[in-house]
Amino acid sequence: MGDQPGTWVPPQASPEGEPAKAAELGAAAASRIVRAFSSPAVAFAELASSPTWLLALVVIVALAFAGHFAITPRIDFEATLREAIADNPQAQARLPEDRIAETAATQAKVAKIWGYTIPVTVPVMMLVIAGVYFLGLKVTGSTAEFRPVFSGVLHATLPPTAASSVLLSVVALQRESFAAQDLETMLRSNLGAFLDPETPEFVMKLARTLDVFNVWLWVLLVIALAAVGRVSRGKAVALVAIVWGLWAVGKAAIAAAF
Repeated sequence: MGDQPGTWVPPQASPEGEPAKAAELGAAAASRIVRAFSSPAVAFAELASSPTWLLALVVIVALAFAGHFAITPRIDFEATLREAIADNPQAQARLPEDRIAETAATQAKVAKIWGYTIPVTVPVMMLVIAGVYFLGLKVTGSTAEFRPVFSGVLHATLPPTAASSVLLSVVALQRESFAAQDLETMLRSNLGAFLDPETPEFVMKLARTLDVFNVWLWVLLVIALAAVGRVSRGKAVALVAIVWGLWAVGKAAIAAAF
């Protein structure tokens, strides 16, 4: 009987404890986002043992959403189409002059609609990317679980994404219109921005991969994967190099083929 003298009664959870715990977790998540910029090694070491991911994902989605709706209205889709088919006889045959304006208008509508799918597409994309690195870590012998890897990839992605999104939006908003192709070199942060426009497409795409923000991302990914995967920096470097190398070559090959 719980009300008899000497009878032990289990302690009840305090209703005030849950909000306090949630606030503590929120503060920790925000702190790790800040330290992903300033002290990434410390932030990733914490994520390895106590992963947080929701706030980082929300920030990445918000940045993608804001950037899309800041930049897309200034894209000249007709100029984009004309530039895309200028040196492609097959594309010119498929898209005669009298259909360019109509096709461009359709693409503009699709781009606007696509923006509203960002809250779904960005998380899915981040899950896929984290899955690739998770499998890669398993190949290296890591015993890491998926949640810390997902958290580490998100926090590694956030700083360069935030910086490039904000800067690109600021520069784009200063121009009335531009072709979508100009976005790749608008910040002049990659090697492709300094090459001759007549450079073969395969080489140009590879050069554009050598970007200041990509290099920043690679460094953060190496630190993150070494921490959350509990593998050596050498293995993390090899994993990031293989994944990005395959991505860059594949993207360049597709661009050159079409």
